[in-house]
Amino acid sequence: MLISFNAVDQTANIVAVATTRELAPLMTGLVMCGIAGAAIAAEAVATTSASERATFDLVNMAVSPVQLRLAVSGPFGAGLAMLISNCRAKAALHR
Repeated sequence: MLISFNAVDQTANIVAVATTRELAPLMTGLVMCGIAGAAIAAEAVATTSASERATFDLVNMAVSPVQLRLAVSGPFGAGLAMLISNCRAKAALHR
């Protein structure tokens, strides 16, 4: 059909324009869905407290928040005790 119009050399241009016209609404829809989803996610994050977000993240990573607190509290407590005793020892040296 393009031979009858002497437009065989314009095949690439015609395909490019047709593809752009077909995909433009689809791409616009995808961008708009992304914007709407980001707005919903931002609202959900803004309304939750920090502890709720931390618990939600831990649950999503399949980590029990209770077990994590127990596992972290031991080394943290030991480090805090060492820090306090070290500060007391330094204070005693400066007297």
